[in-house]
Amino acid sequence: MKSGNKGFGNYGENLAKVFLEGLGYRFIAANYRNRFGEIDLIFLDGDVLVLTEVKIRRKESAATLEDTIPLSKIKKILKCAEIFIEGSVVGYKEMRIDAVLILEGSGAQRIDHYKDIY
Repeated sequence: MKSGNKGFGNYGENLAKVFLEGLGYRFIAANYRNRFGEIDLIFLDGDVLVLTEVKIRRKESAATLEDTIPLSKIKKILKCAEIFIEGSVVGYKEMRIDAVLILEGSGAQRIDHYKDIY
């Protein structure tokens, strides 16, 4: 694992990618960026386009999902997705935002997957 926050974040995104692929999700893109922001991971879950926000922590936090991923972040993801969708050839019928929260510490990992957070 790389040191620093960016390396740790990339490590978390890789863990989330492997986890979601294990659930049968089909990987489309990572770290999609445009002027509105970034989408960490994009997948297809059947015919549903899944925009995935990934957060990794080194210790337990009392923060709620809403604290970790505020509405302002969700709005940026949706705005960013508009541009992705305009230029995409990916076929889908629906779209949703998922969150993957990872707790890394003491030699153990906990991965929590929240579907359709908005």
